[in-house]
Amino acid sequence: MLGNLAETSYELAEFPAAVDLLTTALGVYRELGDRFYEGNALFTLSMTQREMGRTSEGRASIEAALAIAREADNHLWEAHWLLELARAQRAAGDLADALVSCQHAATIQRRLGDRSREAQALGGAGEAYREIGRPEEAADFHRRAVTVHREFGDRWQLGIALDNLATALSAAGDAEEARTHWAEALRILASFDDPKAVAMVARVNRFLAAR
Repeated sequence: MLGNLAETSYELAEFPAAVDLLTTALGVYRELGDRFYEGNALFTLSMTQREMGRTSEGRASIEAALAIAREADNHLWEAHWLLELARAQRAAGDLADALVSCQHAATIQRRLGDRSREAQALGGAGEAYREIGRPEEAADFHRRAVTVHREFGDRWQLGIALDNLATALSAAGDAEEARTHWAEALRILASFDDPKAVAMVARVNRFLAAR
């Protein structure tokens, strides 16, 4: 329950509360010897710390989670948690390492047959390529992610992928196609009212208004 409350606090952008809940939950998981839930709490803690700008702490948390996955030889855990390592690496400016983490995650997910999470890994790779300064390659990865999320009907991931695709296209100088994808992303994201969705919609609208 503490872990669930922490995830809810994270989704509501109540980050200090999430950290407090996760810290308590981690103590319980360790007392119980529950390695999966310990790793998953570290995963959520990493996301929370990263959102708070505590990049080095977030990276330490996700590396601890990955150590659990590798000790257990559990590739399902490893692939999922690798994406947060990639986000922490991007936040620290380690873009080449982030790209490797995303590609590793995508390879594992492809082998496991989880196309949805493979698409999320492809999206992470696209973000790394864009930040490296290779937006055309980034757009290719995001197009692949959009196709999969559309096929599976995952509206939240589709909205994110469309936003990422539009951002890459804009950076590549294709403003017209970028606007088309942003317009679709806005229609999808308007149905969500959580803080992250609201912030994404506001950011896209500000960007389009400035064009």
